[in-house]
Amino acid sequence: MVTHLFNAQRPLGHREPGVVGQALTDERLTSGLIADLYHVVGPVCGLAFRAAPGRIALVTDAAAPAGMPPGEYLLGGEPITLPAAEGAPPVRRDGTLAGSALRMDVAVANAVGSGVPLAVAVAAATVVPADLIGRPDLGRIAAGATADLVWLGDDLRTRATWIAGRLVYTDGAASTLASLQA
Repeated sequence: MVTHLFNAQRPLGHREPGVVGQALTDERLTSGLIADLYHVVGPVCGLAFRAAPGRIALVTDAAAPAGMPPGEYLLGGEPITLPAAEGAPPVRRDGTLAGSALRMDVAVANAVGSGVPLAVAVAAATVVPADLIGRPDLGRIAAGATADLVWLGDDLRTRATWIAGRLVYTDGAASTLASLQA
């Protein structure tokens, strides 16, 4: 497993492939990718998926302020700032990234927007990480699998979530609620 492909790693070079080159070419390795388009820009996300088919696992690297309004927060006792820009990751005082504020549905949408087929992006958020940790009961709809499901709308935003077969979240939209009652 390669954690956070490209993040804080030497760039891929034609004479020194480094971690990135090894991760993309070694079929034994699966790479976590923070597809927030800040840690890794869209064209490079697409490149990673093409170079390592079936071996990219989408990760959020979500820090404490994920889902919170812009402002000041703490990460490991250190102050960080969540900027107001939509999707922007939190940063330390020196401007370095401090995790992300990424939701998994947005990671899937960003991957798709980077040219990754929808089924491949969904697998990178489900089956690939489940298989990586040896959990065939997760990440798939199958007999004997845990009934954890997410309903993504046409915009790839989460409309509803079930954990162990129990509805635990809806976006509250009238169309979602009507569909659930049908």
